[in-house]
Amino acid sequence: MKKMILVLIAALSLTLVLMAQPGPPPPPDAPEVQERIRTMHMWKLTETLDMTAEQSDKFLPLYREFENDVAAVRSDNDALFERIQAYIVIGDGKAITGLIEKIEANEQKILERRSKFRKDASKILNEIQIGKLTAFQREFPSMLNRELWDMRRDRKRQRIHSPGVGPNCPQWRGPQSGQGPQGSAGPFCPWR
Repeated sequence: MKKMILVLIAALSLTLVLMAQPGPPPPPDAPEVQERIRTMHMWKLTETLDMTAEQSDKFLPLYREFENDVAAVRSDNDALFERIQAYIVIGDGKAITGLIEKIEANEQKILERRSKFRKDASKILNEIQIGKLTAFQREFPSMLNRELWDMRRDRKRQRIHSPGVGPNCPQWRGPQSGQGPQGSAGPFCPWR
């Protein structure tokens, strides 16, 4: 009976110790992240187009307006997609068809807005810059994904390979000997 009580106390203690460990940090605030992405977007766009100060003063407000218009239509489409999901559950096919037609009309609005934007932009930018703009709009999402992936990977490496973290790093000091195994660094150890 005493052994059972001791095992129960040990298990409870271990559970409490594990629950007391700090969890992962909370995710960054969404508006803050959106603003950072928007800033990086504008910075990369300005760098890519290599605009003069006069071109930049005229083009950037036009581009922001275009981006805001497209974002509003896409937000509307997101709400329509959510409604479609609800009608799928209910089984209302006529309502789904009507929502799909609204989504297609919104997609047409985006195409028309993009065409108008390119015409307006061609009054400010030269042909080469318009070509760079078109390529940038296509490439930026994948560029952003690569940047975010690299940042996550670097953050993960920093957590794993801090000095004194584990036996696979030459900077690690063993728990009893005071010295970790030298020369046995893992594949991502920064002290190699």
